[in-house]
Amino acid sequence: MSKPFLYLLTMSVLLVGCKKSEQTTPQQIKGTVTVDGVSYGTVVIGAQTWTSENYYGAGGVTSPTSTTGTGKFYTLAEIQAITLPVGWRIPTQDDYVALLKSQGTVTVTFDGHAILDTIGARHLRALINWGIPGDNKSGFGALPVGDYNAYMNTFGDLNAYTTFWTSTPGTNTVDKPSQCIVVLSGYRTSYGTRRMPIEGAYVDPTAGVLNRGYSLRFVKDN
Repeated sequence: MSKPFLYLLTMSVLLVGCKKSEQTTPQQIKGTVTVDGVSYGTVVIGAQTWTSENYYGAGGVTSPTSTTGTGKFYTLAEIQAITLPVGWRIPTQDDYVALLKSQGTVTVTFDGHAILDTIGARHLRALINWGIPGDNKSGFGALPVGDYNAYMNTFGDLNAYTTFWTSTPGTNTVDKPSQCIVVLSGYRTSYGTRRMPIEGAYVDPTAGVLNRGYSLRFVKDN
């Protein structure tokens, strides 16, 4: 999947040098939720409880590099057919913006992208597999599973990105269907003679999602 390099460049360059005081890692309140007979780990983050691993229920496509917690990739039609326990939902755009804000400073661009600062983004990434590991202080534990192109039957961006669905329709009126998605990144790329860090997290309300398979989490209010 082609990622908007401008947003990542903005996150990596403009936010370089931002320093925050050391904070004690908050206690992670963990639990489980059962969806279609399968138990998933959960963690309390702010005023919400999130699943802490990717969904791997009926349907979907399994990555050839699948391990514990990586889940499956689902199309938009597939996620819309999932039945959840009472109180749980597929996260909305607002749910993910709240998640990002709970971890640091979020900047909203002219076209609605909500971009989390670099340090805050690290709190959402798992400790393993990323080119630039996260610290997972939030307990969200995002893994860099990449995404799936159903048209080409290919998997991309392993160890560099992960992308999550939201239930919110997108604002893109050109590339249809359009859906709001959430992208996390953490890797290094060549930029001239330097190895430039690309890491961040942002909510993208403009994504065209035809033939795309992404990861899925669930959320409920506390």
